[in-house]
Amino acid sequence: MTPEVEGHLETIFTPGGLLARVLPAYEDRPQQLEMARLVWTCLQEGCHGLVEAGTGVGKSLAYLIPTALWALTRGERVVISTHTINLQEQLLQKDIPTAERVLAELDLGPLRAVLVKGRNNYLCRRRLEQEAGMREQQLSLGLVADEADLGIRRLVEWARTPGATGDRADLTFSVPPPVWGKVQSDSDECAGEKCPFREDCFYRRARRRQEQAHLLVTNHALLCADLRIRGETGGLGVLAPHEAVICDEAHHLERVAADHLGTRLTGYRFAWLADAVEDLVKQERVRSSLSERTRRRYEDALARLRQSSSGFFEDLGRQLASAFPSGPPRPLRLRTSLTGFGDLLEQLARLAEALEQIAVMGISEEHAQLAANHATRCRALGEELEQVATLARPLHACWLEPAPGTRFGGVALCSAPVSVAEALSDLLFSRTRSVVLTSATLAVGGDFTYTASSLGLPQYRGLVLGSPFDYRRQALLCVPEDAPATDPNRPDYLAYVAEKVRETVTITRGRAFVLFTSYQAMNRVYAEVAPHLEEMGYTPLKQGDGPRDLLLEQFRRDTGSVLFGVDSFWEGVDVPGEALSCVIIARLPFEVPDEPLVEARCEHLRSLGKDPFREYTLPRTAIKLKQGFGRLIRTRTDRGAVVVLDHRLATRRYGRYLMAALPPVRTTTDLGEVALLLDYRPGGGGSPPRLPT
Repeated sequence: MTPEVEGHLETIFTPGGLLARVLPAYEDRPQQLEMARLVWTCLQEGCHGLVEAGTGVGKSLAYLIPTALWALTRGERVVISTHTINLQEQLLQKDIPTAERVLAELDLGPLRAVLVKGRNNYLCRRRLEQEAGMREQQLSLGLVADEADLGIRRLVEWARTPGATGDRADLTFSVPPPVWGKVQSDSDECAGEKCPFREDCFYRRARRRQEQAHLLVTNHALLCADLRIRGETGGLGVLAPHEAVICDEAHHLERVAADHLGTRLTGYRFAWLADAVEDLVKQERVRSSLSERTRRRYEDALARLRQSSSGFFEDLGRQLASAFPSGPPRPLRLRTSLTGFGDLLEQLARLAEALEQIAVMGISEEHAQLAANHATRCRALGEELEQVATLARPLHACWLEPAPGTRFGGVALCSAPVSVAEALSDLLFSRTRSVVLTSATLAVGGDFTYTASSLGLPQYRGLVLGSPFDYRRQALLCVPEDAPATDPNRPDYLAYVAEKVRETVTITRGRAFVLFTSYQAMNRVYAEVAPHLEEMGYTPLKQGDGPRDLLLEQFRRDTGSVLFGVDSFWEGVDVPGEALSCVIIARLPFEVPDEPLVEARCEHLRSLGKDPFREYTLPRTAIKLKQGFGRLIRTRTDRGAVVVLDHRLATRRYGRYLMAALPPVRTTTDLGEVALLLDYRPGGGGSPPRLPT
């Protein structure tokens, strides 16, 4: 680190420094300065970093400020990737403006940061004008305007308004999803340089804003899409060229990368392709260039594609349903090749050939480009289908999973790599000067081995920063002494959970999260407990009964409420103060062992002579447990208890491993200790019983 920059960081983060001047409520946290130094070192030296920053460290500013300093002084561009929209909003509305004010004090700037979204968030002027023209023609024939027609008219007016961004988020009126789907920007519907609207293209404008920015704020999904596109084409990706990546909420990166490096096929994708080709052939200039006989051939080809696709996915849906005759369908791993997809492959190939004929007919450069795009989509979709259906890709898991809400068989055909390490090593770490991964949950017992190996990061600078909070004073971990009497795998376990939730909530006077590992378990316990909570004057809230943000807002306002939640409530939820005084964990968050990708990963580790429980299952469970624990203490003044109803934390040998992942905290088996803590009185007489440490 250069002395000048080290001096800047000291000036910014130390007591009475620039941050304290900019933020009146700023609290000095030595860990924040330590993290800022490491981020600067990684950027400056061109190396990668892993940083676990506990709750309260202030990691956003700890990476933003050195990143902004580096981007401004070097003239480089940096991607900042998050998993959640909430964190993106925090960065753009709060943390980046704070960093800008600090840099202004150093006479550096201006700092330019933009939010980067997927192109389907932007309106396509060409598609809008095409759709509007078609609808006006229909209305001129006497058809009555419907909601879709009115929506298109409003979009036309909006697009022609000076200063319009074309960003769907900026609309002041609602547009039905099917209508937006007809006019959104789409790579396969893009005529590129041949488009008559290219100079006023909303998506191109957004791209130019990227190229003028220092910081590109995006999400992991778009980051991974960018990696995949660059890997496939060797050219430009979704994101403007950049030298470094800061990946916050990095514990999600492995799963998101697996999604984007894999395949998910549904009947909708084939229907979308057929609709897009039909729209192209219906355009007046194309239609008038084709003979009546040729037009009928296209209509027949599209009908055959739709019929073949519908039949194939309906058959898959029946296969999935028959595998679970006594309950709702679950993901079903494929161990042998599928059959019955040959006709669908044939229809895709025929349609591709027909589209390639349109592309060379000389109708117009614009229409030639669109026809070529759709032909490429046909062939790519066929390759995806054949690879998944025949289990052709080595070290990939393939499976069927329910796809609720679709009319195309209600099933998806999926695949994902067993490991993303090699792909991320090649596409991200070897091609980017510096990548810094950070989260509150990356290490297990201070060790980054699992995270580094699963992401393909062989060399890195690691830093584990504990929280500035005093967990021994502020928090308590309780596994009730009667927990070992009921095993989580016994049929009567959920009755025990319901009983202990009622008992615990009586002690805490509401103010609790109850976290589950499955919707089925949550719904059963909620159905049994909710009437009792209402009788006691507490408000039961359940995930799925309303938008997530509204449920959280209601929970914060009503200090007598109890919120029941599953996966998404284990993390990314910030409820400081008295409103959340207890987190009840119904069961240790082990992954479902027969979930296809989990099963495939464990089989792969076994084939390498490794123990999948120790090297995969336990680290992932420890990280998830730490996330759930982290919901509790959000400020220096918070107090509360985490009550784990699963006795295995206290009785199994691996309990010590899981405990080592948690912050240092007092432990007990007596719920009475929880009552004492929340009444803000010292513990009662002597030391509480201890759990493994």
